[in-house]
Amino acid sequence: MANLAAFHQSHDRFGRSRRGLSLIGISIAFVLAAVLAVFGLPQVVRSGEQRKASESFRFLSSVRAAQARFRAEHGVYASKINLLDLEQTAPPYFSVGRISSVEGCHFRDGWKLTLRRVGRSRVYGTYGMTFTHRGYDATSSELPPGIRPL
Repeated sequence: MANLAAFHQSHDRFGRSRRGLSLIGISIAFVLAAVLAVFGLPQVVRSGEQRKASESFRFLSSVRAAQARFRAEHGVYASKINLLDLEQTAPPYFSVGRISSVEGCHFRDGWKLTLRRVGRSRVYGTYGMTFTHRGYDATSSELPPGIRPL
């Protein structure tokens, strides 16, 4: 008799096993997955954009070093990027602007270069990062809050 009661608790009226997830269990799992996605997805997107911005920062640092070498050899900064012996290629998610002179006449005293985000990032939209002969130029850059490539 006890065996018959145990059989009824674990099997339905057709003799099939009733083990598995209930509707409540599936609902709880779905809610937990949704909560994790809501809180985890922005962090994943932010870290991906952070990586892309850091790559552009490294490229601009490479441009700055190449400009210093060019000036040591020629007495002026390069007016075009193809004149530089760059150690790194341009990042794929950014367009490279034109090198312009700053603080004086015809590239003797300084230069400026801005990279712009190609298209829009999913969270941050378009933005630009500027370097000069002195390094990163925060006043000319348009980095959104949360992006810290340094």
